[in-house]
Amino acid sequence: MKSGGWESARERWNVPDWKDESAYPRSDELSDQLWRWEFIRRMPDYRATWAKAAERECEILREIASKSNRDFSQFLSPDSVYFTVTRAVYEFPEEFNDVLKYRSHPFPNPRLSYQQLVRDGLQGGLVGFGYLDEEGGTLAANPKPVDMDISTILFANRVLIQFDLMEPGRPQFERARARFERLQADYVKKQNYSDRLEAKLRGRRRKHMWPRHLRVLDARDEGVSYEKIGIELNRLAERSLEIERMGRKQADAHISQLERAKSDAKKWHKAALRVANSKER
Repeated sequence: MKSGGWESARERWNVPDWKDESAYPRSDELSDQLWRWEFIRRMPDYRATWAKAAERECEILREIASKSNRDFSQFLSPDSVYFTVTRAVYEFPEEFNDVLKYRSHPFPNPRLSYQQLVRDGLQGGLVGFGYLDEEGGTLAANPKPVDMDISTILFANRVLIQFDLMEPGRPQFERARARFERLQADYVKKQNYSDRLEAKLRGRRRKHMWPRHLRVLDARDEGVSYEKIGIELNRLAERSLEIERMGRKQADAHISQLERAKSDAKKWHKAALRVANSKER
């Protein structure tokens, strides 16, 4: 909280300074699930509805504590970044649809960053998120090695490829990839899944833009104009200071660059919203 009593969007939502590129994850640094969470937690409808759901969750937990003679103070409060809502959302799905629609079960606090998941996951009981196409996801908590019948954990659209730890890895990986691609091609053809798979691949090819998309979301959350965002992210700020010393042609060309930068920022913002609202894993 700042001295004047005003809390910036950056402080409130536990996000980086949008101008600091190094504060954001690299495109290959996070799993797809963690990437999607970083987008979801920046969505205004998720944030606002989650806050209301958290209040209802507290009421439900208080009632549970009372009936079971448990100490309610032992429950996490919504002030904790590790507070999650589940019962409230599933008991009142219409009221909290703007949380439920993101399928980020168990619906974490939007202040929870990927760094905290990675750094404190085991201590906080949060290891990672799994998203399913229809029925939401599951939370993995403090996994322990157990003997398990492989046939009970494989689904119809899964394939298991074994690797020999006593043999060189690279040749095995190359053979496994070739085998996987053949099996996948046959499967998607049989299931008439080719269009959806291609759509997923197109999304992955745009993944290198995701760090920039997050920066745009954070900047807009702070009220920064598209023009200023475009200037900053296209590194035009220093040149803008020199416009008075430019010739007519140079100045006109630079102004055109500024207009394109503004347009780029709008385009990146729309793309960021699509990532957050994507139904793909």
